[in-house]
Amino acid sequence: RHFRLLSLYIQTHEYSKALKLIQNTIAIVTGNMHFEEAVRKEYEENDIDQAKKYYELTLQSNKRHSGAYTNLATIAYYRENRIEDALKLLASAINNDFGSENYLAHYHMAYILETEKEEYEKAKEHYNMAIHINPEDGLSHMHLGSLVIDTDLQ
Repeated sequence: RHFRLLSLYIQTHEYSKALKLIQNTIAIVTGNMHFEEAVRKEYEENDIDQAKKYYELTLQSNKRHSGAYTNLATIAYYRENRIEDALKLLASAINNDFGSENYLAHYHMAYILETEKEEYEKAKEHYNMAIHINPEDGLSHMHLGSLVIDTDLQ
């Protein structure tokens, strides 16, 4: 798709648009390379500081990389107990999830809202969104079911 658009810009002598498209494409590819390295650092080497560095580099290349925000949020919450930072990062992940594919951001948002903030209605909304995006997400089904039962009993 990008190559057809690039070709069109060149054919119509819109060189500044062609250059911008090339720059954006390079940024996305670079961001994805940094993201893959961050995931490797986090999950294979358990090097959280380096993982955070590469997630930040991902966001420098592509400010809309929903996965990088989500993974930084999980580090902030589960490894560093920085609840408010995690919520902000998850909000960024959700706001930048233009393909509506990041069910994990909704799951983690729901979990933190439920367990840390006791904002049960908001948590239900995020569990439902995670399930809508990925109906096979067992954790969201389990937590939503448990939350509904618990709140109905109160």
